[in-house]
Amino acid sequence: MKKLTILLLLAFCYSSCGEKCENISEIILGQWSLLAADNDVVVFQEAGVLVDPDGVLVASTSNGIQLDDQRWSISGDSLLMLSARSTSLLLEANYNIESFDCDVITLESTGVFFDLERR
Repeated sequence: MKKLTILLLLAFCYSSCGEKCENISEIILGQWSLLAADNDVVVFQEAGVLVDPDGVLVASTSNGIQLDDQRWSISGDSLLMLSARSTSLLLEANYNIESFDCDVITLESTGVFFDLERR
């Protein structure tokens, strides 16, 4: 009986004391690898700044125009909205957030699912 009580206490402590990953706007901050794209790295920074130099999630160039100003935002914990712009061009990409935890975010666009994995 003592072993069962100890196991239950440990399980409770783990579930209540463990890392909470409930707010996607906080979880997304940092470096992520897109597993479907040869582990290309994207970085979600504070204040909505996106660093995606290879154009993995949103294009970084279009018709020879460099899109230096990359941004991200989240709407209602279910939609990831990205934009890349120059002085003369704006491109946008939206992804449904299908699921997330501390280390994996599953996105969907036009029926294609892919995972971002924390680096």
